Amino acid sequence: MAEHTAKPWAVHVFAYKDVRIVQRANDEVRATICTMSNWSSEHMPEQAANASLIATAPELLEALEKICAEAKSWHTMHGHEKDAVQCDSICDLIPQMQTAIQKARGETERG
Repeated sequence: MAEHTAKPWAVHVFAYKDVRIVQRANDEVRATICTMSNWSSEHMPEQAANASLIATAPELLEALEKICAEAKSWHTMHGHEKDAVQCDSICDLIPQMQTAIQKARGETERG
């Protein structure tokens, strides 16, 4: 599976109705990740929020991978012996985190 475009990603407005998610380096656009066309004033706040979420995807994936690894490590070291309530909550989230990571990496069907 191919790797995604390296971070940082940013929202870049090229024209009023042409907003792109781009890879930036040294204050210049290196690559276009995606283009979001036909922005409407009626849906502008939602569209801007979507653009920001997409642009933050690499950092969110990186953070989730670290959190998932830490949770699995903690469980391996301590299991349910130390704090069963805390461990149960963490253990319940590990499969959800792993599924989200696999989807982000393109390793499973998106659904």
